[in-house]
Amino acid sequence: MKKLLLLIPTVLAITFLVFAMMRFIPGDPIHLLLGDMYDQRQADELRHAYGLDKPLLVQYVGWLARLVQGDWGQSVPHLPPGLPGCRQSPPISLELIVLSMFLALLIAIPAGVISATRPYTVFDHGAMTVALLGISIAGFLPGHLALSAVLLTLGWLPVQGYVPLSSSVVDNLRHMLLRPVALGMARCGILTRLVRASLLEDDAPGLCDDSAS
Repeated sequence: MKKLLLLIPTVLAITFLVFAMMRFIPGDPIHLLLGDMYDQRQADELRHAYGLDKPLLVQYVGWLARLVQGDWGQSVPHLPPGLPGCRQSPPISLELIVLSMFLALLIAIPAGVISATRPYTVFDHGAMTVALLGISIAGFLPGHLALSAVLLTLGWLPVQGYVPLSSSVVDNLRHMLLRPVALGMARCGILTRLVRASLLEDDAPGLCDDSAS
């Protein structure tokens, strides 16, 4: 019970910090909303309507009260309600996680097994080099590389949009495949090293004898 009670001020502190950080980052949501039609008088009216001209603490309390009541606000660019948009995100995120992990395991398990059964050979060094590159490169880089390859060279897969799995499995995979490939590269490197280390640790003498023979 004490830990549950301590959770309340912890959540409040975290939400306030995130709320404050979003207010202090560069950029003006009203400017983004109006775009090329930006007018100072209209911008001031919108700031007043959204409560952005009030002190930060007053804005936070109002946001928290609306959040508890199920009002998650509106998305700035297109003005859809926030809560339905959040409800649509978990299935897409779950599919990305499952596909990226599946692709990572599809490569990592064979690569880790080959690397462990032939330690200190060209196969081992090659697999570990590729795994190290996958771990080391920045997370956004594979996405940019995959996007550039599809846009500029291949043109096989669409680079934006989403088709629900229930509508068409083929179209869903065509729209989703590029993203799990980019997300799975880092996981693939980590899992390859884990599979290799686990196999070498479990049966090091047998593996060494097999490689020697």
